[in-house]
Amino acid sequence: MLALGGKGRSFIKAGNVEAGLALLDEAAASAMCGDLRPHSTGLVYCLTISSCQDLGDIRRAAEWTEAANRWCDQLDVTGFPGACRIHRAEVMRLRGDWPAAEAQALEACEELLDFDRSITASGFYEIGEIRRRRGDFAGAEEAYRTTNELGGNSEPGLSLLRLAQGKVDAAVAGVAHALRETKEPLARIRRLPAQIEVAVAAGDLRTARTAADELEEIVDSYKIGHRRASAFDATTHHARGQINLAEKDWGGAVTSLRQARDTWQGVGAPYETAQARLLLVSPIGGAATVTQEPSSSKAPSRRSSVSERGSTKSERKSYWGGSRRDARSSSRTSSTRPGCSTHSGTRSGSAYSRGTTSSFGSGSPSMAAR
Repeated sequence: MLALGGKGRSFIKAGNVEAGLALLDEAAASAMCGDLRPHSTGLVYCLTISSCQDLGDIRRAAEWTEAANRWCDQLDVTGFPGACRIHRAEVMRLRGDWPAAEAQALEACEELLDFDRSITASGFYEIGEIRRRRGDFAGAEEAYRTTNELGGNSEPGLSLLRLAQGKVDAAVAGVAHALRETKEPLARIRRLPAQIEVAVAAGDLRTARTAADELEEIVDSYKIGHRRASAFDATTHHARGQINLAEKDWGGAVTSLRQARDTWQGVGAPYETAQARLLLVSPIGGAATVTQEPSSSKAPSRRSSVSERGSTKSERKSYWGGSRRDARSSSRTSSTRPGCSTHSGTRSGSAYSRGTTSSFGSGSPSMAAR
């Protein structure tokens, strides 16, 4: 069954997604029924969950994560409980339960440090992602540094942190280097949204468009059946919306961002949903939607969907359609201007959030791939 799971993952990487998922489901079902030895069971679960996360299939990843965690709770299996907790932390982060997600990831790293440094690095990367979203930039920096020290890769999270700090040049260089080093298409999906966000902030719309085209091409080559995975679909629409806003294509921005918002809401990802909403109510984006976007009692406010999760500072570190020079100037002068955050040295402002790319643009590296 372990070979079957490996074959399924190979099928997925080759673009034969449906056949690959079917093989992984078969292998994982055998693991769940107790047909495999503990070591093989743990590996099959990790292969299955990582593959589902790589594909943006959140529902399937969450289901197998819960099955793996039930198995870990029943057995004293050294190492695997920590790996399962990292998977659980990723799902919790996406669902918006950041305190619990960080607690899970920290516990996992404690368990794994003497078992597997590379998987532990994935756990610290996840901690960095959670802290960056909460606006704890010092804590995120520490987690990303530990990721690197353990032999992991802190991108694209570190570049998005630099962007949120107003260090646009460092963000541009970091994400460009990460993409040069990343050849595997599913891995590039995790980095391209960050390049789009960074390029828009730097005023480099040509690079942003090129990255968006590549992102859509890869996403379309990994459809599940005839449909894109919901998370990937939302990510591509959000990326297009960012570019549309920078190009002052208000109609295109409204269409793309509404699709991103609605799809993320369907996935059950409150932070990503709020990201799209913030762009829709941005100074100019909001003007474009004022006659089309009536208030809805069903839609949570920006405060309830973002700020209550501790992301106020990160969410509002903004750069709206300016140049690289504007961003550097904002960073230099922020500590003395009204409305600025001294926490990170960047100014609160418009709704174009910096360093806040969606979960799938910045998720932790696949543990099964290790």
